[in-house]
Amino acid sequence: MSKNKKKEKPYYKVNNKQQEEKSNNKDLTKNTTFMLGIGFLIMFYSRYINAAIYSRILAIFGLVLMLYGIYNSSKINKQKDGKFSLYIDYVMAFLVVAGIIYNIYILFKTM
Repeated sequence: MSKNKKKEKPYYKVNNKQQEEKSNNKDLTKNTTFMLGIGFLIMFYSRYINAAIYSRILAIFGLVLMLYGIYNSSKINKQKDGKFSLYIDYVMAFLVVAGIIYNIYILFKTM
């Protein structure tokens, strides 16, 4: 018999972090790349709508989705202490907010 056989831990000492990570991976709103991609697609496909008002509203919605993805990314980077990626998140958030403000300005100008 081998003496190196691994002994199983009791149920109350089992690490449940792996189970929590698996459940979080199923939530697509926590996936920053997915949220940025969907927001990007919605923003660019809003050009195909004929009514200018609805086109701008849909573009703003796409930019808000992108901003939500950047917010989740910055939350993750704060926990990891990634300062350079945190600066990139802030610059991206600034650009997206500028795009939202521009689209709101154009929306009210066309009304």
